[in-house]
Amino acid sequence: MSMRMAEAERTAEGSRQAARSGQQTELVVKSRHKIVAKTADEMGIHLTQGHMADLSDDIRERAMDWTNDYKSSLIQRTELYLEQLGALQGARNGRVSPEEGEPTVGNYVGWDLITISPIQFEALPPYRPNKIVASGELSVLQSIMFINPAVSVPDGFAIPANIQLGNRDVRVSFDQFNLTKGIPGPNFTFVGNLGPAPVPPILIFQVFFIAPAVTSPELVEVNVTADVLNLGQPYATFATWHVDIEATPPFLGLAPVAPQAEYDIPQRYMVYPK
Repeated sequence: MSMRMAEAERTAEGSRQAARSGQQTELVVKSRHKIVAKTADEMGIHLTQGHMADLSDDIRERAMDWTNDYKSSLIQRTELYLEQLGALQGARNGRVSPEEGEPTVGNYVGWDLITISPIQFEALPPYRPNKIVASGELSVLQSIMFINPAVSVPDGFAIPANIQLGNRDVRVSFDQFNLTKGIPGPNFTFVGNLGPAPVPPILIFQVFFIAPAVTSPELVEVNVTADVLNLGQPYATFATWHVDIEATPPFLGLAPVAPQAEYDIPQRYMVYPK
């Protein structure tokens, strides 16, 4: 009898291990579906506040080329994140991580935003990421929304964020503040439906603007926020990470600074008369 019980216990333990292994495999398999990156325009999410600059066909084509190239980079980063998610889950150890979009559980971020330094498409590739913009010049502000497609049962996401947000209405706002004059605006707001689940994990929001006429340099700060308009949805975030893609040259013996991601540093640009 005791031998049968021992054998039964070994069988049961084997089943439990198989189940755990199967659950981990399921996490990986479900996380490795095709990653898609789309722009707000492609999703039918349109500007409802603010005036977008009119683009010539040439500039529009250049901007689309750059955006499509950047999509590839974003997709690769997302795939890497999904591959590392399991390792991150096991490496928490009570460490404090930067504030992210809500909902966040441990290292699992439901959704989040980053901003990218202003870019100008008036020159030939690779174009100018430039935080110093002359009056009358065309620039684009960008923000990238990440909607997590990974399943993580331990973090309460048996249903991933990009499934939960299917057919939800989203609002993304570029709120500007002129630090020199101490006045808000102009602001830009996008509103639209995310469409049926699964929602694309990467959404790109772009604001094309013509720098206004100024008589002296003016410094502008940009904050980007996002929320879901449907009641009962705990999804809201603002961009705490800013990607400065402009390399800073050496100055007075200081080493040059390569393009980098900056945490808790607002996105800023300056407009000057030319």
